[in-house]
Amino acid sequence: MELKEKAKFVKWNNEERREYYSVVARSFKSKERKPNLLLFDIKDFKT
Repeated sequence: MELKEKAKFVKWNNEERREYYSVVARSFKSKERKPNLLLFDIKDFKT
């Protein structure tokens, strides 16, 4: 199931909310920027 489809099941502030999506993975080939999409890989969490 697609991430946007799953978001439809969240019943919270439906009339006013803006939806943003986030994906966390070990790595990405490319962190291409897209509207409303946040990508995080392991490098983002290392200190």
